[in-house]
This record gives sequence, structure tokens and C-alpha cells, in this order.
Amino acid sequence: MIIQLNGAEHETQVSTVSALVTELKMTGRLIAVEAEGQVLRKEDWEQCELAPGMAIEIVHFVGGG
Repeated sequence: MIIQLNGAEHETQVSTVSALVTELKMTGRLIAVEAEGQVLRKEDWEQCELAPGMAIEIVHFVGGG
């Protein structure tokens, strides 16, 4: 299926936000996920089902000074 990931089309075969984070190799990183304009708690990633055309935003935090 094709979803909108950070404003660009992204083709994926996974069905949940949790699986998408794993596919993108972002596990273990400090990230925030938004699905269709709603910020998701990490506990909800496994239950959040992806759908074609769904808008997902994933941002990671960068430290520095």
C-alpha cells in the first residue's frame, strides 16, 4: 500500500505504525509519531492500523548545543 510519510509517498507492506517504525529502522530512537493529525502514544503504535493514503509524520529528536 502507499501511505504519505512525512509528506512524500511511501510504499509499504506493513499494517501498523509499530511495524512501520521497525521497517524504517527507527526502533530504539527517540521519535514522535503523528497519524492523520493525531500524535500517538508509543503504547498505541501496535494498534494503529495503516490504511492506503494515510498521512504519517515521524520526527526524531537531535541533541546538540
